[in-house]
Amino acid sequence: MVSMKVTNLSDIGQTFIMLTCKKGNEMQLLSDWSRMLDDYPILCDLWSDVITAEGGALASIETLDKRGMSAWGQPSPSNGVDRFVIFVCKKYFAKNSFSQRKAILLHELGHFYVHKKGILAQLRQDWKKGEALFRVFIAPLEIQDSEHVDSYKEWFKKFYDQYIFDLLKIPGEYYANLWVKVNFEDIFGSLLEGQYEGSKSFFETGFSNLQKGLIKFPLFSLILRLNALILLIDDKANLEKFMKLKEDCWSELEKCTTKDGFQFLKEFEGKIVRLSASLESANALLIDALEKYIRSFPIKVDLSERYY
Repeated sequence: MVSMKVTNLSDIGQTFIMLTCKKGNEMQLLSDWSRMLDDYPILCDLWSDVITAEGGALASIETLDKRGMSAWGQPSPSNGVDRFVIFVCKKYFAKNSFSQRKAILLHELGHFYVHKKGILAQLRQDWKKGEALFRVFIAPLEIQDSEHVDSYKEWFKKFYDQYIFDLLKIPGEYYANLWVKVNFEDIFGSLLEGQYEGSKSFFETGFSNLQKGLIKFPLFSLILRLNALILLIDDKANLEKFMKLKEDCWSELEKCTTKDGFQFLKEFEGKIVRLSASLESANALLIDALEKYIRSFPIKVDLSERYY
C-alpha cells in the first residue's frame, strides 16, 4: 500500500499547476490560492499560478459548468512542459464557505498527487478500453432502432462517459479524498459537507430530464461515489447522514429496475467497493468489472421517447 502521508511535495513540484477560471473570477481564485499557501506552506513546494481561461480551456469550463461541477483536474503536458490543469468552475465561486472552496482545490490536488505517484497508473492505461466499451453499451439500441440511432448516438456517448464509464473513476475519488483526509484533516469535514450537498442536490434534481429507462445508471453511479466517501468517514453523525442518502438512492433505484436487475446491482455494489479500496484490485480487475456491468445490465428503452 502506498502511503498517502506527505511531508513535502518537492519531488512532484516540477509540474506546473495551472489553476484556470473564466475572466472575472481570477481575482477571487488568486485570493483563495494565496490564502491556501499561507494556511498550508507545504503547497509552496508546487510550481503554480492562476490563469484566465481562453480557447479550449474556456470551452472545457463551460462544459463542466453545464454538468454542475465545481472543479476538474487533468494532466495537460504541452511543448515539453509537464502541466496539470485544474479547471475551476462557476459552482466553486458560488460557495460562500472558504473552507469548502479550499476542500475543492485540495481534492483536485489529491488527484494530482495520485497521478504523479502513479498510484492508479495501470487503471488509467485501461481507460481507452473503457471508452471503447461504449460500442457494447450502445449495441442494444443499434439493434432496436437502427434507423435513428446515429441521430442520438452522440448524446448517448456523453451519457456513457458521465454515468457508466464513471465506474473506473471511483478509485481515483477514493484516493484523492484519502489524501485530503490524511494530510489536511482540518478541512476534511468541509470536504464531506460540500460533497454531501452536491450529492443530495444531484439526487433531488438530477434526473428530471432523463428518459425513464436510463435513470438507473446515474443513480447507481451516485451510489458508488457515496461509497467512496463512506469508506473514509469516522464520525457517527456524518456516517448516518451519508448512509441515509445512499438508502434513499437505493429506494429510488428499486422503483426503476426489475427485481433481477436490482439484485444484480446490490451484489455488484459490494464488488466495486472491494475493488475500489484495494490498489492491486482496482488496477488489475476494475476494467473487467466495467465490462461485466455493461454486458449484464443492457440499455432498455422506450423508443417512443427521444433522448436529445
